[in-house]
Amino acid sequence: AVKEAASLINSSPEVTRNCLRDGSPNLWFTVMAESKTAMGKVIAEIETKAMRGPVRAIPAIMMFRVKAGVK
Repeated sequence: AVKEAASLINSSPEVTRNCLRDGSPNLWFTVMAESKTAMGKVIAEIETKAMRGPVRAIPAIMMFRVKAGVK
């Protein structure tokens, strides 16, 4: 059931990361969208398709930009 939910979440182009963690809630993912409205639509669609209970939106407090490069 978790693998199916993860696959569904990963199918959304707005999802940038998805990981399984110990505890509850245990499937965490990040969403990047052009607005709060767009983000809400992505989350609502995932919640509807997954049918596994509510998706809790936890807004980021700080944003980090990771610069990957070859040295």
